[in-house]
Amino acid sequence: MDIDSKYDLEIKSLNVNEHLVNCNYSYWDDEFKENNHVRNRLIVIKDKLGKEFGRQEVVDFYKSNVDIETKFFAAMIWGHEAPEGSKRDTRGPFKVREMFKSSNFSNTLREVNIENYKNISSSYSKMKKNIARCGPSFLTKHLYFLGKSQNKVFYPLIFDNRVSVGLVKISLMNCDCLTFVTIQAEPKAKVYMKYLEYAKEQSKRIDCKLDQIEYFLFRHA
Repeated sequence: MDIDSKYDLEIKSLNVNEHLVNCNYSYWDDEFKENNHVRNRLIVIKDKLGKEFGRQEVVDFYKSNVDIETKFFAAMIWGHEAPEGSKRDTRGPFKVREMFKSSNFSNTLREVNIENYKNISSSYSKMKKNIARCGPSFLTKHLYFLGKSQNKVFYPLIFDNRVSVGLVKISLMNCDCLTFVTIQAEPKAKVYMKYLEYAKEQSKRIDCKLDQIEYFLFRHA
């Protein structure tokens, strides 16, 4: 199913970096005030990203020489702060605490490989299995920023519930029925890979950037 060509110009004109989150660090400070292991990483993030930042700032942070755990933490903060058109997820600090407590947390992050689709699929599955509270909505944010920071031509994309809703909405003639149902991202790795293939095909057809497809779907949720 191709995205209707009537959206082509809209997609090609999208600036994926336009939205900046306004981060309320007080939630995060309170959660980790007695956890030096995480709190020290939070200090680095606050110093480098500041209170207001967007995708490009997180990509640049991923390009810096901070450790992978701190990069991941920054992506989780970005993901839990108020995204465009919605509210801040105040459960973020609790969920991230549980992620950091996972026994294979650091090793799993260090073993992530996004060189090709096979590696992406394997890394997706390992993160989902080994990192508590880290479902598709958030693990794909880490994969996305990792790919963007490495200047990949084809890179992982964010696949969260809003993107999923966007996929449904552009396919329906009448979206009123969505008021009665909840749409979520399918967590299986093979489904995520199909989504990446779909986005790749659409970006080639439209002649746009890969993440413009994802951002278009996000905005249409």
